[in-house]
Amino acid sequence: MLRKPVNNRRIERVANLIQEYQIAEIKHVDGKSNCLADYLSRTLADPLFDIPYGLESKLTAANASTSSSFHQLDQISAMTLRPRPKQIQISTPVVPDLGSPSSDAVSICSSEASTLVSSPFTTAPSPNSFDVSALPHEQQRDPDLHRIFQQLTDRTASSSLTSSFIIKNNILHKLISRTPTSTRKLAVPYLPSSMVKSLLIATHDDPYQGGHFSVDKMFSKLRLRYWWPRMRHTIQQHVRACIPCQQYNISRQRPPGHLHPVPPTAVPFSIIGMDYCGPFVTSSNDNKYVLVVTDLFTRFVTAIALPSNTAAITALTLFRYIFCKYGVCSTLITDQGTHF
Repeated sequence: MLRKPVNNRRIERVANLIQEYQIAEIKHVDGKSNCLADYLSRTLADPLFDIPYGLESKLTAANASTSSSFHQLDQISAMTLRPRPKQIQISTPVVPDLGSPSSDAVSICSSEASTLVSSPFTTAPSPNSFDVSALPHEQQRDPDLHRIFQQLTDRTASSSLTSSFIIKNNILHKLISRTPTSTRKLAVPYLPSSMVKSLLIATHDDPYQGGHFSVDKMFSKLRLRYWWPRMRHTIQQHVRACIPCQQYNISRQRPPGHLHPVPPTAVPFSIIGMDYCGPFVTSSNDNKYVLVVTDLFTRFVTAIALPSNTAAITALTLFRYIFCKYGVCSTLITDQGTHF
């Protein structure tokens, strides 16, 4: 993975992460024994690719006065992808002696050398325009949020409003539950509509921390940090409108087939359909399967309890309970299982 170039942003992040560790030996673990990796591959919230990893705060130098409030909110900013072993200061380059250079040439060389020492590498600018420091100002500009903010401040809000919203550090928060069964409430900032687009771009499209995650991944990453009305629907619309996702996220599943309408018939039990239900709990007569036969003309249903669902028992039951009683059908519709 470290030697061959891979055109995959997620694999590149893993490669940058493991370079921080001194790996002495790699051991193979059988799939049946590697339960932890199997669990991590199925969970929606993946901490390895979560937003806080490898991020720097925009407000560290710009807004030290509001650090107590914004350090918890500022989760999206520039990301450093250069591995730690390579973050070494470059020594001062040696300028070769070309005879007797002029004083201007010496000053130019010295200025270039100092530039190289102070800036060993450069980082491409990020298109991320989301700035959490603008959250209080944008909340006051939003008419709906300003109305809720004013009612909570004047203590004129209804009980349903006070149980759903709270003001912390001059920022309107929404009270949500971590899980559907949890009784404890978590306060997350109410994001105004003017900042939703920039947040989605920073979380999904940004080349440094975007990753073009799915709807469920993005929702699980953002729901405990911000809230706005119809949050999942907005994320779903943004992902569906992402051009790279539509170009490269190719479905690996076979497309579903088209349904063919059953032609109508004028005679009962001319076209019948049947299928098995079960296995159920074994009855007193040792039956645990039910063969369901439906006449598509009259919608008459016949249910027959059977101890097994083999092909021999199916054929005998169909002959005894259907053909001998209602006549032989012209068309029999099944799911082509092993019983039929």
